[in-house]
Parts: sequence; C-alpha cells; structure tokens
Amino acid sequence: MMGWFMLLALLALPGSARAGTLAPVPASAPLACRTDRFTPEQNKRHAALLERVMGALEATTELADGYQWNVDQQRVSFAELTEWISLEGMCCPFFTFGVEWAPAGALRLRLTGEPAAKAVLQTFAPPPATDGH
Repeated sequence: MMGWFMLLALLALPGSARAGTLAPVPASAPLACRTDRFTPEQNKRHAALLERVMGALEATTELADGYQWNVDQQRVSFAELTEWISLEGMCCPFFTFGVEWAPAGALRLRLTGEPAAKAVLQTFAPPPATDGH
C-alpha cells in the first residue's frame, strides 16, 4: 500500500498545469505522476481511493506489458474502482486501464503500458501468484 504513496511522492513533478486539465503527453516524455493536475479535493479523494484499491488487490498476474489483479469487492466497490481509475488517469496518463466484471461476479483490474510503465508498476506490484506451495 505504501508503495503507491512512495511512488507518487518520488515521481510527482512540480508544474503549472491547471488542476483537472490534461495536455497531450508526447511519446518521448519521461514517465512521471502528475499529482499537480488534481484540485485539493481530488488529491484527498485520490489518496483515500488509492488506499482502498491497493488494499483490495489480490492474485497478481504478470502480463507482457503490465499486471492484472483480482479485486476483492468486499474491500472496494466497482464504483470506487472506476472513480480511482478516472483520477489515476489524470495524473498517470502513461497507464492503460482495464476493468473486467465477469458474470460470476469476479472483478479484475489491469494496468498496462509501454515497457517503462511496466517498470513503474514493478516498483510496487505484489509478486505474481505461483502454483507452487
């Protein structure tokens, strides 16, 4: 859980972008979380949702370009997850988000991106589940 907060603190850039607005990100731009794009209210809400989402992630699966997790819906709702994605996308436009809500009730979150984005995820992602005991 603290990995996200540490990651955001390390990668946050000071900037003059207006909160809540997004500018195109050039492909050559370094990856950096842009928390300066949040209003104070959005920043507070993002932090609260981030803690809930990170506490609900289970069963990590490593993908070629990112990770996928099962999401414990007893710990975070579908609505909270998608609200977090909308905020996270404002500050980290280099991630591609995917949500799968299966008929049996399984909820999955997928974060992918270019190789550098996966490297960012590796700094805090729990290790993938193994079949060994």
